[in-house]
Amino acid sequence: MVDDSQMSIQLYMTDLPTPEGDHFFCPVRALAENSPKLCERLIVHSVVPVDTDGLSPQAYVAQRCGIPVANVRLESFMPIAQDFTHATGLPRPGSPVSIPLKAQLPREEDFFGGERMVLDIAATDVVVLIMLGSQPTFDAMLEYAQQAKLVDRIADRGDGLWWIFMGCGNPIGSDHKQLYQELADIAEEFNQKQKALGDNVRFIPFTAQSAEMIMGRSDVTITRSGGMTCGELLALASRGDRRRVYIHVEVVSEPQDTESREDPTDNVLDGGMVPWEAGNARFVMKALGARLITPATLLSRLESTRFVV
Repeated sequence: MVDDSQMSIQLYMTDLPTPEGDHFFCPVRALAENSPKLCERLIVHSVVPVDTDGLSPQAYVAQRCGIPVANVRLESFMPIAQDFTHATGLPRPGSPVSIPLKAQLPREEDFFGGERMVLDIAATDVVVLIMLGSQPTFDAMLEYAQQAKLVDRIADRGDGLWWIFMGCGNPIGSDHKQLYQELADIAEEFNQKQKALGDNVRFIPFTAQSAEMIMGRSDVTITRSGGMTCGELLALASRGDRRRVYIHVEVVSEPQDTESREDPTDNVLDGGMVPWEAGNARFVMKALGARLITPATLLSRLESTRFVV
């Protein structure tokens, strides 16, 4: 029980403040209605919303939570690692950097050629990060790998390497060990052929570990619209990075009405992900110019990247 008059409760949003954020707002509103005295001491921390229904950003968050405006703190960043919030905390797109990776599986150690591997990324290299959360969908990752084999059609020889990093999730106590093994087999064969032909695309699958340096250096990030990942991308953008951000969506059935067929975004978001992630996606699409992506559209999206990196 909170009984100290000097005590406060600091509550930080780990998703973006969107119209679809009921999973956060509704419990806070219920608490405000049932325990108004307690909520006098509740301080809600949020980044600035992009859609506010005509209210001030602070008033919008307060209204959604059912708390006084004075109990809302608007933050520059979500509660993410500090390296994301400093201009020099992480490498930037187009910068030379050495990226360390640590093997967590025997197959990963075999692929790396040892327990650890350090990749030297040149300023002219293009870094693509495909990371679909801690439990990536098997089929989606395998389809991205198959489509990424075609990247050498657009990767100009002599202009640096194209590094395709593929996050395989946590292999410990899960089925994602098998995902890593399959992607490592694909990558090993593909990389050998690329080197033999003098081509410049490299696949690097990796298991769950810190990907902060890869994300910081990435010219292209393909991800799901989880709240913290979106927060990290927003923080990186605030330092002036030129990065293409793509939100992975599951393929949904063709909409029946004419309006949805002409502008399928809402149909794809609402049919391809849970509501709050759809809200996060809309937020970063508006704030960062992010676009939707599926494995089938990977090559066309990456082809446009040549003009911005």
